[in-house]
Amino acid sequence: MVRYSIWRILIFFIVLLALYAATLRGWTLLVASAAVSLVVSFFALRGPRERFATQIEGKVAERQKRADAMRTAEDFDDED
Repeated sequence: MVRYSIWRILIFFIVLLALYAATLRGWTLLVASAAVSLVVSFFALRGPRERFATQIEGKVAERQKRADAMRTAEDFDDED
């Protein structure tokens, strides 16, 4: 996730510099940079974002499996 965040910041600054070279200044420069970098990041960083989502999904499934196992073990303990 850190790598993804670094890429997002890098894309923002590249867009900022490009728009600055295109003579945008002030608030317009910042808002336009944010909007353009959002769109670029959405498409350019799809792979890292999906890999991170898959990692999170796996961790959640593992925690649910452990929680279910603990619940089942507690149910057996309560029956005794």
